[in-house]
Amino acid sequence: PAMIDFLIPVVFEVGETFKQIKFYPVNNNIIEANAELMFTISNWSEGLKQGSEFDLLLTVEEDDVINSEIHTIAELKAYFSTHEGSWYFPTDYFIEGVVTSTNNVPSSKFIYIQDETDGILLGFILNNLLSVGDEVQINLKNATGHEVNGQKAMLEVEDRLGSMLRENVVVQPVEITLDDLINGTYSGQLIKIKNVFFPQADGSRVWEGSHVLSVSGNNRQAIVTTYD
Repeated sequence: PAMIDFLIPVVFEVGETFKQIKFYPVNNNIIEANAELMFTISNWSEGLKQGSEFDLLLTVEEDDVINSEIHTIAELKAYFSTHEGSWYFPTDYFIEGVVTSTNNVPSSKFIYIQDETDGILLGFILNNLLSVGDEVQINLKNATGHEVNGQKAMLEVEDRLGSMLRENVVVQPVEITLDDLINGTYSGQLIKIKNVFFPQADGSRVWEGSHVLSVSGNNRQAIVTTYD
């Protein structure tokens, strides 16, 4: 029965001796504490016989378990140096991090995620369901390691929702130099470079596409590619 103003009305017909109420927990994929609900018989109509039990304590247990063996993204990326070509995880392999971008990626199947050690591009088997700021645990079982546009990425990720730890987490971009960018030190991470310019800008070119990026006083250049 539906709850109205925190009351659940239970109607007994003549001759009925008991009522059964079912509870249906919602699987929300968010790691939280157990929920305790107290139900109390507050009053009853004339003609009903009073029982001995008035209270029921119901505990809804959390089913989204924090996995004990969480691998850092730096550990994950180290696998690329020990495997040649495409490779995959045949068993559970959990990482944990914050989604830093769902835009400016090759398609709607991709996200960037990073932890305190590193960042990486993830590609799901279907369209992404996560949002920027979601801190999640993701199982990379059966996901394959590839290089996409020269950067390390895990593709065909089946765990599209993961287990939510927190939402709306703000990741501050680390400020780096153009040399850091070219060297790939912060590949997959949210970064910021100051005092850059586009030497091929002509007042009419649009931002979308690939363009040369440079810094005053530095002869080294990088290519910035944006997606629609």
